[in-house]
Amino acid sequence: MKRLKARLSHAIGWRARRLRARIPAFLPVVREIRAATGRSSLKIAGDLLDAWYRLGFQPYVYAAFMLWDVPRERRRDFMASRELEKFLAATLDPEDKELARDKVAFAEHDRRLGLPWLPTLAVVNRHKGVVAEGTIVIARQSELWPALSRLRHLGDLVIKPADGKQGQRIFLVSPDGTAVTGDGDKVSQDEVTAQVFHERPWDAGFGYLVQQWLAPHPDLVALTGTTALSSVRVVIAVSGGKTHVLQAFIKIPAPGSVVDNFRHGTSGALVASVDPETGRLTDLVGMLRPGHRFVVERTSTNPLTGGQFRGRELPAHRELFALAARAGTLHPRTTALGWDIALGRDGWRILDGNPLWGPAGGQASTRAGLRPALERVFPEYFPASH
Repeated sequence: MKRLKARLSHAIGWRARRLRARIPAFLPVVREIRAATGRSSLKIAGDLLDAWYRLGFQPYVYAAFMLWDVPRERRRDFMASRELEKFLAATLDPEDKELARDKVAFAEHDRRLGLPWLPTLAVVNRHKGVVAEGTIVIARQSELWPALSRLRHLGDLVIKPADGKQGQRIFLVSPDGTAVTGDGDKVSQDEVTAQVFHERPWDAGFGYLVQQWLAPHPDLVALTGTTALSSVRVVIAVSGGKTHVLQAFIKIPAPGSVVDNFRHGTSGALVASVDPETGRLTDLVGMLRPGHRFVVERTSTNPLTGGQFRGRELPAHRELFALAARAGTLHPRTTALGWDIALGRDGWRILDGNPLWGPAGGQASTRAGLRPALERVFPEYFPASH
C-alpha cells in the first residue's frame, strides 16, 4: 500500500509540474522585473511580448537572460534550448548518442580512455547497459539498504538516475542511513527505495547508479562559501582539428541544496563565467531577492560569504581546461560536449558529459548570446547574421 501511495503521489506531482511548466508565467515575471528595475509594468510587458513574439523566448527565458538589459538588435545572439538542441542532435556522433542515454556507460567508456571520471560504485534496478567489473549490482528492493550500508565507510553517497538530467531524482545518503533529495528535503528510506525501483513508461531500463559524494577542495570551499559541491560546466567544441571553449561557468548550489543545476535560475543556484585564459570570474548571477521565482540578478559579491567574487581566480583553472580539452578530443566526431567537472581534494574529476547541454547558464553568466561563438566555430551550420 505504501508503495502504491508513493507511486500515485509521484505521478500526480509530476503531472502538476508539467502543467505549470506549460503555462507561461507572464504576470509574475512582469512584477518581478518591475521590482528589480523600477521600470513601468506596461513597458516591461510590451518588451516581453515583443521578445516572445519575435524570438520565441517565453517569459521565464527572458527573465533568466535578463534581456531587458540587452539591446533588441543583440537579442538574436541568444539561443533557447530547443533551437540549440536541434543543432546538437543533428551533429551528434551515433556512439556518443548512445552514451548520452546512460551515465554508467559514458563514464566507463571514458575511464577506459584514461579520463578521471568519478567511479560508479553500484548500479540499482538496472536491466540493460554495461556494468563495470567490481561494481555492486542491486537488483531487488531488499538489497538496496544492506548494500549501501556496506559502503558507508566511504562517507556520503549519491544515488542518481543513469538517464537523468538537470539534477532531478537525486538523493544524498549519509553513513547513518538518512537521506535527502537533491534540493535538500529529507526523505525516508522507503521513499528512496520506491523512487529508484519505480518503473516509468519512458524508462530505458538503465536504472540508478551510486557514487561516493565528492568532497570539495578547501580552496573551492573558500571561494564559494559552501561545503556543497560546486562544479564547472565547460563546453568544448571540436572543429577543424582544434578545440574551442564555447562556455565555461561555475555553478554554486543554493543553500541547503546538494545539486548545482541552474535551471534558468529557478533552482536558486548561482553561476559565474570563467575566463579560459586567466581563470578570472565574473559577477555571480542568480535568484538574489527573497520571494522571486523567475528574475535573476547580478552581484559582484558572494552572498554566501559577503566577500568580493568578481575578479577572483578559479583554483587550478589551467588543469581544469586542459582536462576539458582532452575530454573533447576523445569524442572528435561530436561537435560540442558540455562537461561537468568538480575540484575534489585530489584534483579535478569529471561528474558528467552532456551531448545535449542547455545554453542558459552560460548565456546568463557571460551577458552574451551563444550564437556569435557558434557562427565563428561552425560557419557551415550558422552563417553569420551580422
